[in-house]
Amino acid sequence: MRIHFIAIGGSVMHRLAIALKNMGHEVSGSDDVIYEPALSALKKHALLPPALGWYPDKITTDIDLIILGKHAAADNPELQKAQTLGIPIQSFAEWLRHYAKHKQRVVIAGSYGKSTVSAMLVHLIKYLNKEIDFVVGAGLVGDGETVRLNSDAPVIVLEGDEYPSSALDPMPKLLHYKPHILVLNGIAWDHLNVYPTPETYVQVFEEALMQLPKAGTCIYNEEDRVLKGLVKRYLNKEIHYERPFRTLRAVRKGEYYEVQIGKARAVVPLIGRHNFRNLAAAWRVAQEWMISPEEFLEAMAHFPGVYHRLQHLYKDKQRVLIRDFAHTPIKVQAALEALYRHYRGLPLYAVLELHAYSSFTEAYQKGFKQVLERYCAGYWVFVQRSLLKGRSKLGEDWLRSFWKERLLLEDEDWLNEVMLSGRGVWVWMSSASFGGLSDEVLLHRFCLHN
Repeated sequence: MRIHFIAIGGSVMHRLAIALKNMGHEVSGSDDVIYEPALSALKKHALLPPALGWYPDKITTDIDLIILGKHAAADNPELQKAQTLGIPIQSFAEWLRHYAKHKQRVVIAGSYGKSTVSAMLVHLIKYLNKEIDFVVGAGLVGDGETVRLNSDAPVIVLEGDEYPSSALDPMPKLLHYKPHILVLNGIAWDHLNVYPTPETYVQVFEEALMQLPKAGTCIYNEEDRVLKGLVKRYLNKEIHYERPFRTLRAVRKGEYYEVQIGKARAVVPLIGRHNFRNLAAAWRVAQEWMISPEEFLEAMAHFPGVYHRLQHLYKDKQRVLIRDFAHTPIKVQAALEALYRHYRGLPLYAVLELHAYSSFTEAYQKGFKQVLERYCAGYWVFVQRSLLKGRSKLGEDWLRSFWKERLLLEDEDWLNEVMLSGRGVWVWMSSASFGGLSDEVLLHRFCLHN
């Protein structure tokens, strides 16, 4: 089967393209910008487009399927050519729904914790040498694998976010997957460009609950008031299984924390209350898979962590450098609170990139500032100049008046404005890349100043 990806450079799209090639399909793709690690991965698998941009001539009648990425606009010239030729077009979520129709589908959803819970489950099954398919948002540290598709695997773990699937497919990806086991970790209004009110945002999760099949299972965080109310209202307990969970308790043992489940105990390399909530969600899924507490905790004792989720790039007794994905006020709060409590006695410094559409709203600005001032001895806010056009009605002047000297706009010297030397914990938080700043360059600069 010949498959062409429009917007092949996406974080999941490029991994799906590689997986389909490995399954024996003929795969090609296009994109107008491709960042690392997608760039190197596509090049390694001979899938890197020969030139960036959109080329309608690539779209010919011998293509069997177009997989459309969410970053490709409706007026994309390759998409328009495919429509003219009548070539079948699917979002990757729609394609996955058909691929996984005969598998047990475990979907991790909610406003936060999706990637970490998904990664914990992937690590668990790998550690126990069992077969599993997965499509998740972030790979394990030292691994990087976010997509694995094997027709013999009976189970697939899917990270189900609530963003529209593509320009032609407005259905949230979560609602495509129709899970047998649905995990909901918490709800906090997000994607304000798509969901203008909290009510429209919450509606996605209402629909997900009503979508559960007969004998479907809902695993949910009962500490989340909104989520608990939704489950009470929309889950049909006569035909569905309800599995609430609370944050697992942990006692500090040296650098990390000892977790106990029944009589089983293990020191797990996690920090932050939110991560022990993620661990509790993963344990609930493990119970559905008939995995024992001993097996679960042994695997989690070897959990390597998740790429850019409180990922430590450097650490000694006086200095710590961390990269994190936090990009909403509630995620920034969870990350900073975890670091503030874990590294008591060391000052905490943060650099936050405003990148997502919601980041440029007044509500998010106020939320970010409140959290940064609560936990940090110093902080900076980074913005790529190109994003200010069309994304913010407030404009550069408003941002400057709000953040003053703490605002860093992308130019040649912005990195020199950030204090990197001395004793303390530095956390860099972004769902993007600080204008292409790699972890290796960041680490080099950090060590150079220390």
